Amino acid sequence: MKRTLAVAVLAMALVVGVVPAQAGVHRSTYSSNPTWHTFTGVPTNGPLGHAQAVCLNATSPANCPAGATLYVFAGSGWTADLSTIPHALWIWAPGIDGTSHPSELAQYYFSKRIRIHGHPVFGKISVSADDFAEVRVNGTVVGSVGSTTDPVVASEAQGALTTFVITPYLHRGKNRITVRAQNGEGSFGGCSDCTYQQQPAGVVFGVTIRFKNDD
Repeated sequence: MKRTLAVAVLAMALVVGVVPAQAGVHRSTYSSNPTWHTFTGVPTNGPLGHAQAVCLNATSPANCPAGATLYVFAGSGWTADLSTIPHALWIWAPGIDGTSHPSELAQYYFSKRIRIHGHPVFGKISVSADDFAEVRVNGTVVGSVGSTTDPVVASEAQGALTTFVITPYLHRGKNRITVRAQNGEGSFGGCSDCTYQQQPAGVVFGVTIRFKNDD
C-alpha cells in the first residue's frame, strides 16, 4: 500500500511539473539574460554576440531593468507573471533599438551550452514570447508558443508562461538549450517595413534542472 501511494504521489508531481525532494539531488537554474548567445540560425558558427535586455518602454514589462534597451513602444504588454522565473529578463538580439527595421518576422536563436554534473532526474523550461518561440534541447524541438500569423495566439503567448518538461532530452555532461524566437507579421503593428517601436519583439524564459550525483 505504501509503495502504491508513493508511486501515485510521484506521478502527480510529474504531471504538475514538480519533483519531490530526494537525497543527493541538486538543482540548477538558467534564466534569459545577456549571457545567452544570439545566432541568426541554428547554432553552428560564431554568434552575433550576447543577447540584450529589452523593454517595450520604461514601465512595461514591470521588471524592466536599468540599462535595458527601450523600444519606446506607445502601448503596454509583456504581462506574463514571471514570479516562477524571477531572474529572467525579456531579451532580443544585440544592436537593435526602437528605430531598427524591418522588425516584422525577424528571427533569432538564443542558445547556451550547459553541463549537468550527474544524471538528470527532471527538467523544465517556462517561456513567454512576443510573438513566437520554439524550444530546442540538444537539437530536438520540444514545444512552441505563440504565432507569427495569428495575433490572438501571439497576444496570449506574451501574457502567460508556458512550461515544457524537457527531462527526456537531457543527459549527463554537455547539453545545449536553444530558444528560436520570431516576431509576427507587420499587420500585427499595422505597418510595413516596421520599426521595433511599431512592432516590438522579445522572449523571456527560465530553465530548471534537477540531477542526481553520480557518486
